[in-house]
Amino acid sequence: MDGQQSDKISMRSLWPAGVALALVCAVYAISLSYSPLSRLSNLDVREGGFPNVYITLSKTEPNRGYVGDRRDSTIRRNDRKQPGRKWNLRNIPDVSGRSERDIWFTQSKRKGKGTLFYIPVEQISDWTYPFFYRFVRRHDPQLELPKVSWVQLYVNRIYAGFHLRVAMPFDKRKKDGGSGVLRQLLIVEDGQLTHLDTRFNDKRGVYTDAVAKGIFPELHPPSATLAWLARRSPIRGTTFLMPNQAPYEVRLLPLPIPLLALFQADRGYQPAGFRDERLERWTLANWRNEANDAAISPEFWKEMRAEFPAYASAFRSALRLEGQLHHSAEDLERALPRRQLATAGLGLNLGRL
Repeated sequence: MDGQQSDKISMRSLWPAGVALALVCAVYAISLSYSPLSRLSNLDVREGGFPNVYITLSKTEPNRGYVGDRRDSTIRRNDRKQPGRKWNLRNIPDVSGRSERDIWFTQSKRKGKGTLFYIPVEQISDWTYPFFYRFVRRHDPQLELPKVSWVQLYVNRIYAGFHLRVAMPFDKRKKDGGSGVLRQLLIVEDGQLTHLDTRFNDKRGVYTDAVAKGIFPELHPPSATLAWLARRSPIRGTTFLMPNQAPYEVRLLPLPIPLLALFQADRGYQPAGFRDERLERWTLANWRNEANDAAISPEFWKEMRAEFPAYASAFRSALRLEGQLHHSAEDLERALPRRQLATAGLGLNLGRL
């Protein structure tokens, strides 16, 4: 009897402690489900109108990982199948001074991938220019402009924020049917030319080789829409794309990101530049004088104006979500009027948050 009595007493004494422990666990579970980490890891922002992109870092290889959709980002320990081939991945520090978040840089030599930047929205100097770039790209596919699009980015399934995805021009490897020679991006700023290849390197390339042979590349006359787009660019200087085969005519390539600043942030130095008076053949050519609104067709204007309101609405929704999750709504609202200079004189506006 004494043993049974002591067992009852001990159980009674443990009961309150057990209840307390259960309550603590329940409270912790509830609080965890509402924690920022839980909200960010379970967030689905597809209703914002922009696609979701998932970067999944490799567990075994530094600076390697996968880029795909939500389904591909679910990798279990016992999974033998991986979500495609790995990319090279790295972070580039903020080049704008507007945020503490890094830029994601992904790269693959395989066709359909290439070299891409994922840049946080607050580091993009103009929030309307990507709309014009994408519109011209779709309107004139023969220009073969690289892809640019807004995306909602996740890293290891944690929501990283609203980003602009920008692709560099892609050149196939020789074993994939390419020439084996990379094209070059020529950036002319303040009378000085700097060149990078399509894989974001500053190695000697087709421009240097051509000039060494006494060949100075000529400018391919841009279409009215491409010239108009280049005049609206918010980036300092002018960027051209040089082909890897004769006759080496350079073409306008008005990307929405500052390549030289990105290179400096990534590598820690500026690539070598060259001064040449002949660069004015490109930068001060007739396209600058002819790139006016009157040169654009009425159909272009009509279609563009019809599409802009949907873009503005989707962008505001994504920006509001960005502000809520990163506690930056007031900063983004203040920045909004200053980040749409590309619309000057067009009667288009993103509106207010």
